Amino acid sequence: MKKILIIDDQQENLTAIEKLVHNYISGCDVHTATTGKEGVAVSQLEIPDLILININLPLMDGFEICDKLKAIESTKQIPIIFLSQNKVSSAINIKSIKRGVNSIITIPIDKIELTTQIKVIFRLQEAEERLRQDKTNLEKMFDDKANELHQSEELYRSLFEESFNGIIFVTKEGEFVVCNNAYIKITGYSIEELSSMDLNQITPVEFQEWERKEIFEKQLPQRGHSETYEKEYIKKNGAIIPVEVTSHKMKTDSGDILYWSLVRDISERRKAEDEIKLLNNTFEDSINGFSIIDSKGKFVYANKAYLQMWGLENLNEIVGKSSASHFDNPLDHLTMITKLEEFGQYLTEYVAKRKNGTNFEVLMSSHLHRSANNDIFYVSTSLDVTDHRNAEKELRRSETRLLSLFNSMTDIVMEIDYSGYYLYIAPTNANLLFMPSKHLLGKKLNDIYPKPQADKFLNFIKECLNKNTTGTMEYPLVIKDKIVWFEARATPRTKSSVLFIARDVTIRKQAEEQIKKDLKEKSTLLQELYHRTKNNMQVISSMLKMQSMRSEDKFIHESFKEINNKIIAMSLVHQKLYRAQDLSNIDLKEYIEELVDLLMQSYDIRPEIVSLSLELEQVFVLIDSAVPLGLVLNELISNVFKHAFPNNNGGVISLRLYKERDDTIHIHVSDNGIGIKPDVDLHKAKNMGLQTMFSIIDYQLNAEINYESKNGLKWHLKLKDDLHEKRV
Repeated sequence: MKKILIIDDQQENLTAIEKLVHNYISGCDVHTATTGKEGVAVSQLEIPDLILININLPLMDGFEICDKLKAIESTKQIPIIFLSQNKVSSAINIKSIKRGVNSIITIPIDKIELTTQIKVIFRLQEAEERLRQDKTNLEKMFDDKANELHQSEELYRSLFEESFNGIIFVTKEGEFVVCNNAYIKITGYSIEELSSMDLNQITPVEFQEWERKEIFEKQLPQRGHSETYEKEYIKKNGAIIPVEVTSHKMKTDSGDILYWSLVRDISERRKAEDEIKLLNNTFEDSINGFSIIDSKGKFVYANKAYLQMWGLENLNEIVGKSSASHFDNPLDHLTMITKLEEFGQYLTEYVAKRKNGTNFEVLMSSHLHRSANNDIFYVSTSLDVTDHRNAEKELRRSETRLLSLFNSMTDIVMEIDYSGYYLYIAPTNANLLFMPSKHLLGKKLNDIYPKPQADKFLNFIKECLNKNTTGTMEYPLVIKDKIVWFEARATPRTKSSVLFIARDVTIRKQAEEQIKKDLKEKSTLLQELYHRTKNNMQVISSMLKMQSMRSEDKFIHESFKEINNKIIAMSLVHQKLYRAQDLSNIDLKEYIEELVDLLMQSYDIRPEIVSLSLELEQVFVLIDSAVPLGLVLNELISNVFKHAFPNNNGGVISLRLYKERDDTIHIHVSDNGIGIKPDVDLHKAKNMGLQTMFSIIDYQLNAEINYESKNGLKWHLKLKDDLHEKRV
């Protein structure tokens, strides 16, 4: 019976590993120890076949325990596996290898990896035992037949040559003396080639120094033989292969020291180990849940995805427990076992139960597996399909809603491909079809409509598909002797077809035509109204001029002139609207330019005396703002002409107009004239024109105006044209 010693200060680890060993490795006697000191003592007492040591033990860690065991003659050959609770670095790996540790396994323990490692070590022990037996037999045979060997060299050579293991004899310097056929097969070199070579020439650099110091300078001189160790060979074809070597020291009849070694190619074993690791990693990293249960329905193994799916934290929660608890309905579990026993495989979908009691839907594929020992296991792959099934239910509900909506539509719905073929016509509003759908399906647009109309449709469809975008178009058709207008929308459905939805918009088109007709009449009436208003204001202006000419009073002349200028400012707005295409907005830039020109004529201002500086952007305002704004501009500009440059002194009038991104309109009116006295407040002035201007700014324009008298008088007006809506 094999003996296994586990050294770990964590009782749960000892219990879990002991249980795992009893469940999966038959014929094993497990001993435990919780400290390094106790573990070393038990090792000397029981001489186990394998020792598992937690590398992170307090007081005496795994490396110290390993060193003590290797220093004791009775325990130095025992294989050791390190257990680590942390991710193992390359430095730890190298340190472990140099101490002769067979492998390192991380906690929580993967049962497949651990059981595989234990079984491999036991098989290696059996192989080494056989090898030692071979060696013992060989040595005994050498001792017993020493005299006979001289007379039966053929027998020796036969044993030497027919061995399955490679056998070599080398000098202390590593030079080849002789080798058998098995060794020649391992390295690929002929005996003649090897006779002129040494071990370093077929050993990778990373193994040379270690083998020289540890094997040839330490173990062989001290013990006469080496422990079995692994290294690599460079074959003649350049391939690197792993080998297992056991070396011995011998003395020839002439007193020379030679070393002979048994060499085994372990490429296949390494390959099998790598495949096992790959398989383990594949299972563990899979997004699907994998589980194995035994013939009694109890869990043996489950991967991470399975544990996460069922809300479990580690494998210990389920190993050895019934898998029936993972089914919401126990009959589903019984059915699965029955079907597997009957058919050997089973695919089902069932409601599963998580650890927290919540349910979810699982799609599971299972098959029966029979081991080499004829033990029965059930291997299953599980997939959580809850979201998928919920999505299917929602899709069916959505399809039902869409079908109801689709059937209630009054639009025509068709699918037409890139060549103009009708692929599908929905049964929504057959009365609006150019002809019955059964006569349209499978035919091309050119078969149904006149060529100009068909080409128009086809070009529209091709443009939507080529640009991969939704397009709209309007078109008339004569249906049942009536002109019916359609608005169509084409959306790419596939790379070569569009979903063509057409709606009857005849009533809307008729309403639009009536609106256009009414709008044209309204525009004509407004233009006539603006024209007559302008003319009436011109008549009033002329009458005021005539009345002014009858009086010689200067005050009356000035008063009539101011009134007349205000009329001109208002009349100019209507003149602009009469000439404009847009009957609601006027171009403020053009308006200011013409207003300044008219006021200069009214006040007889000569350009050579007073010059203009205009920085005007194109800004449009509504008529409701234009009339009061015109009166404000008239007052500001007129005051400049009247007061800024007395005695015909020259100067400059500057006007600036611009609009910010927030739609605030800015108007600057400034001059470099005499300005006003510092103690004068224009807001309190008793001038009727200014009082009227400030009232218009406050109550009609809801604007803001500021001024300063510095090198003349400067006005800054800010307003937003958002108090009124567009009329036409």
